[in-house]
Amino acid sequence: MGLAIVLREQTEAPREGRSFVDYEDTGRLISAMESATRVNESITKLAGFEARYRTRGDLEIRVFRQSRGSGTAASLSSGICDRVVALLTIEMDRLRARIVEAKTRLDEIK
Repeated sequence: MGLAIVLREQTEAPREGRSFVDYEDTGRLISAMESATRVNESITKLAGFEARYRTRGDLEIRVFRQSRGSGTAASLSSGICDRVVALLTIEMDRLRARIVEAKTRLDEIK
């Protein structure tokens, strides 16, 4: 039991990537997403930074500095060989809320 997360590219010929998150991993994923929203330029004096979290089902959250002065960016990717990547902006909070909602529903049927 768990969550299936599907990423679809926003291109003319969109590809899809699917990742399965085991129920036992949903809490860790939610915590990682909360931590990722707090990553910014204040965490390091270095010119660049990157924070990553990957589930066993190959869903990866990545927060990084785009370039000096451009601020922080986030991406979500799925798959191993044929990776699909989606850049996130404010959607991180919305995505986390949907994962929390899905976990709550799984808790109810468990």
